Amino acid sequence: TSRAVIHELAADARTLNELGHKWRSGASIIEADEDNTGGMEAIVKFYRGLVQYPLQTAKRRVLIFTCSFGGGHKSAATAVSDYLKAAGFETVVMDTTHDQHFYMEYNVLSAKMFNDFIIKGQRYGIFNMMDTFKQLMGLLRKPCPSPS
Repeated sequence: TSRAVIHELAADARTLNELGHKWRSGASIIEADEDNTGGMEAIVKFYRGLVQYPLQTAKRRVLIFTCSFGGGHKSAATAVSDYLKAAGFETVVMDTTHDQHFYMEYNVLSAKMFNDFIIKGQRYGIFNMMDTFKQLMGLLRKPCPSPS
């Protein structure tokens, strides 16, 4: 049973700990186990366990949110993802405009209008006027403060 295995592991850990104390006090591993503490047997079990169950290292994961309004958001998300992957992270980039967990028809239609009409048509002035109107009406939130 797993309870028996846990007890056995605990006993082996205690034995290895005792063996380590003796070894640190100057005895060799063989001499430290001469009084038959079972330390050598515990060491053998430890290394057999390593072979049977190699250590699993958890990979660090990052979730990066982006959206489909223009290309800048996706480019920035891809760049951040690439930097993090190079540092050993596992990354997932999620587009909140189209992902099923965030899907809202209004967002999809807004993105299509923005991308097709404003960006592709280079009608930036219209968008800037819309932003100015929203600012005057108090509909836009203030930008987040810079972290620096």
